[in-house]
Amino acid sequence: MAALPKTLTFTAGGLNFRAIHGGVDIINRFVFASQRDVLAEETMRTDADVVIGGHAGVPFIEKIGRGVWFNPGVIGVPANDGTPDVWYGLVRSQGDRIALSTHRLAYDHHGAAAAMRRCGHATAMLARW
Repeated sequence: MAALPKTLTFTAGGLNFRAIHGGVDIINRFVFASQRDVLAEETMRTDADVVIGGHAGVPFIEKIGRGVWFNPGVIGVPANDGTPDVWYGLVRSQGDRIALSTHRLAYDHHGAAAAMRRCGHATAMLARW
């Protein structure tokens, strides 16, 4: 894992994208839509039209100056919105335009956890009261 790049760049629909985890230099930085100054600073440092950054888990699409910050959410962790649902995002080409969208994914989280325990990928901890 250490050998993998910390960021990815690509071009789609004539736009430059940069995918990061949290922040440009601080990989585990929590960035939220309400932090306009942080979004602007991070976006400027990327040299991209669209920044795809997650880590915080709360999905949003925010226009920042001439750029866009796209947080698609986190597929493996609920968004702390009171549900066990997770989120993902799509980047789609629509003619000569690019469409960004976020989508909620409800799933059988109890069944998934049970399957992971059966396969030895997770353990259940039981507490005695």
